Amino acid sequence: MANAFINIQNYGEAFKCIKTAMSADMLNTKYLFTLATIHYKKNEIQKALNTIKSITELDPTDEEAWMFYSEILLEQSQIDDAIKALLKAMGHIEESSVLNYRIGSYYMLKGNEKLSFKYFEKGLKLNYQDRQIFFEYVPDASLNPKIIELLSLYN
Repeated sequence: MANAFINIQNYGEAFKCIKTAMSADMLNTKYLFTLATIHYKKNEIQKALNTIKSITELDPTDEEAWMFYSEILLEQSQIDDAIKALLKAMGHIEESSVLNYRIGSYYMLKGNEKLSFKYFEKGLKLNYQDRQIFFEYVPDASLNPKIIELLSLYN
C-alpha cells in the first residue's frame, strides 16, 4: 500500500503505511527499502542513505540497495564514495555484471578510462545483455573506440 501512495506522491500516507508494516517486522529489508524511497522522495537524503546502509548491513548481497545507495551518492556529487560503496558491494556479490557496469560508468564520469574499460569488460564477460546499464550515465561512451572494440569482441 505504501508504494501506491509513493506513486501518487502522497509521502505522508506512504510513511504511515510503512511504519505500520514495520511495527510487525522492523528488519524486513523490503520495508526498509520503501522507507528509504520515501525519505529520498521527500529530499531527506541523509535519512535515505542511513536507511539503505541498514539494508546493506542486514543483507550485504542486496544489489538493489547498493545500487540505490550509490545513485544517491552520485547525485550528491560524491562519486568517490559511490565507487567505494559499489566496490564494497562487490566483496559480497562477486559475479555481478550490474555492479561492474555501474562502477565502469562512474569511473568514466571521473575521467579514468583505464578503470572504466576494466569494469566494462568484466561486465561484458559476465552478461553482455546488461551492457545498457553502463550507458545510462555515460551515453557518449558508445562512441569511444575502445568501448566499440570491447563490444565487438564480446558480441
